Amino acid sequence: MLENVVNLLVALGVVLPVVVELIKYIGALTNNKKVSTLAERAMIIVSSLDSLGIANEAKKQEALGKLTNFANEVGIRLSITQAEDYIEHAVQALRRLQGEVKPNTEVSTNAPKTK
Repeated sequence: MLENVVNLLVALGVVLPVVVELIKYIGALTNNKKVSTLAERAMIIVSSLDSLGIANEAKKQEALGKLTNFANEVGIRLSITQAEDYIEHAVQALRRLQGEVKPNTEVSTNAPKTK
């Protein structure tokens, strides 16, 4: 009887770390899927609002509302700051796709002019 308990404890000691790592891996995959889902939705929202004839700040507020509502509907916790980051990234990606992106970094601003 004692030998069976010892064998069980040894087996658990060997299997348990593998199970814990597997659970961590599944958690990481789930989190990555949520991030991808939010990024894709942000791009859809920004693309749909881009052609509207309203001010950029109004577009941003509308996009933030739509993205946070979507996150709530699918059960993803999302702060306003995180939503702003997703929206800003989607805007920059859309501008790059449209060929309208203008460098806005200190390095490009202070770079020497080419002749």
